[in-house]
Amino acid sequence: MGCEVMVVHPGNYDDPYGLSDEVTFVPVASTFDGIAMVNAAAQVAAGRVLHFLQPGMLAEDGWTDAAMERFHDAEIAAVAPLILDARDPNHVLAAGLRYSSAGRVIVHGAGTKLSRAARTLRGDITGPTRLASFYRRSVFLALEGFCPQAGVWFADIDLGLCLRRLGFACELECQSIVTGFDEDIAAPLNFLTGRQSERLFRQHCRHSAGTLSLPAHVAGVLSAALLRPHRATTYTHLAGRLSALFTTSGHRELGRRLQRAGQSFGSSGPSEQTDEEDEQPAWRRSHSSRRMVA
Repeated sequence: MGCEVMVVHPGNYDDPYGLSDEVTFVPVASTFDGIAMVNAAAQVAAGRVLHFLQPGMLAEDGWTDAAMERFHDAEIAAVAPLILDARDPNHVLAAGLRYSSAGRVIVHGAGTKLSRAARTLRGDITGPTRLASFYRRSVFLALEGFCPQAGVWFADIDLGLCLRRLGFACELECQSIVTGFDEDIAAPLNFLTGRQSERLFRQHCRHSAGTLSLPAHVAGVLSAALLRPHRATTYTHLAGRLSALFTTSGHRELGRRLQRAGQSFGSSGPSEQTDEEDEQPAWRRSHSSRRMVA
């Protein structure tokens, strides 16, 4: 199976190993962060499916084959590979992400023993992790890629929530295996991640058609704080969350972003759907046939 390899760099890489025949180099501004770099590569890529691997992740032989097969189903817009611990291949690090009704990001399958994971890994997921992921390129670009305002720790779950809102699905592919290290998984507790986490919840709560609960969210935040009452990071994280209460511009932008993406696939756009229609995937709403995505 053919593929193209994209390497994004801040404009100062002179290819000392002579890889230009095998790799497409994408120069960007030195001010670009990781999210902007990934989005830049997606704009240049020509393939039907985008595959992202974070530095440090190791792939097993043939890891893309089963994942690529999933995209024959037009309803699938993202596939999460199974991420195992490089130090202990029987230990699951991540099998995608879930987003609880209280607004908590849950690393699906984390800590599960692979030999006992058959039932656990059957659960639904919201999207793949930033560590390793597959996306249908047309849908990724319609959503304008990863949202810079979501930040590196939450851009993956933000995109998964957007895909779900448009009626697309994400699936776990256990035959697609990569390995990594557990220290790359959890977001740190600080002011910035508190702000980004709270903003993520409030933006998607507004467009969730009742699947997210503000009371459960408040209770969850307070409960988590009470578990770490003596850590300074707990209070800086809470301060970040409080600061997000005074920003609303991102809420409107998310609505416009979803509407533009919905219109590009022939739906009337998220903001024009009724609550009853919101409960049905977009490909079911648009006539009786399935919507094909090239």
